[in-house]
Amino acid sequence: KGNPHAYEAELAALEAVEALYRRRGDGQKVAAMLERRGALDMDPMRRLALFGEAAKLHEERGDLARAIAAWQSGREGDESNLQALDQLARLHEKAGNLDGLVEVLTDKSHVIEDNAERAALYVRMGTLKAGPLADLDGAAAAFREALDLAPEDPVALAALADIEEKRGDHTALEEALLRQLSAVRGLDCVPVLTRLARNAADRLNDADRALVYLHQVLDADSENREAFAETERILAALERWHELIEVLERRAEIEARNGRAQAELACRVSVASIWGEKLGATDSALEALQAVLARDPHHFPSLLAVAQILESEERWEEASLALKKAAEANPEQNEIMRL
Repeated sequence: KGNPHAYEAELAALEAVEALYRRRGDGQKVAAMLERRGALDMDPMRRLALFGEAAKLHEERGDLARAIAAWQSGREGDESNLQALDQLARLHEKAGNLDGLVEVLTDKSHVIEDNAERAALYVRMGTLKAGPLADLDGAAAAFREALDLAPEDPVALAALADIEEKRGDHTALEEALLRQLSAVRGLDCVPVLTRLARNAADRLNDADRALVYLHQVLDADSENREAFAETERILAALERWHELIEVLERRAEIEARNGRAQAELACRVSVASIWGEKLGATDSALEALQAVLARDPHHFPSLLAVAQILESEERWEEASLALKKAAEANPEQNEIMRL
C-alpha cells in the first residue's frame, strides 16, 4: 500500500478475478476475493460492505463460522458499527453459539445510548445466562445492570427475584422483592408481599418480619384468606394469643360483612377456645361463646364448648343443660349425653 500504483493494480486484479468467479457462479471464491479486497481497503464503510457481502455468500452456503469471521473482520476499525453487531448477534444465535451472542450483546450495550434499549439487552443477556448458559451469578448481574438503567422494568424485577431464589441467597431475594414492591401499585403488591412473608418466615426465620408483610397484605386485600391463615399460624406458633384473638375478630367481622355466617362463627369459636384453653380466662371464653349463640342458638360447636367449660368449673347442672341443647341441635351426636 506504500506504492499507490501497485495498490491500485492489485485492487484491479482482484476485481477482475472476482468478476470472473461471479460469471462462473463460484460464490466461495467470490467471497474470498471480497475479503481480500476488504483487507486492503482503508475506508471503513467500503471495508464493511465488502466483508458484509462475503459474509452473506458464506451464510448462503451454510458456513456460519466463516460468515461470523467475515463480519468480525469487517468491523475492525469500526467496533461500534450497529449493522455489524446486529448481524453478528443474528448469526451467533442461528449457529447456537450463545456465548458468542452474549459477547456481541455486551458490545452492543456499550454502543447504544438509549437506556430502555440497553436495559432490554441486559434482560436478554440475563435470560440467556439464567437459562441455557446456566450462569446464575452472571444472570443476576445482568438483571441488576438492567435495573440500574430502568429501575421499574417489570421483567427485570421479576427475573432478578427468581434468580436470587434459585441461587438460594434469601437475603438478596428479599432485596429483589422489595425493589419489585416499590414498582407495583394496588393489588399488584399482594403476590410480592406474600412472597416476602414466605421468605421471611421459612428461609430467614424471622417471624416478626413475616408478620409485618402479612399485615401489609391484609391492608391491601382485607379478605385475603391465605394471609389470614398464615398470620394465625405464625401467631399461634409464637403463642401470641392476644394478637391472634385480634386477628380472628378482624376476620370474623369481614366474614360477617360478606354474609359468610359459618366462617364468622368459626372464627369466634376459635377466639373462645383461645380465651379458655390458652389464657385460662373462662369468663371471656363464655362471653365469646354466648355472643355466637346469640347469633345462632343452635350452633353445635359453641354449645359443646360451653358445656366443656362448665364441666371444667364443675357447674354440673349448667353443663348438663348445655349438653342437652347440643344434643337437640345435632341429634346425630346423642352420644355426647353420655359424657
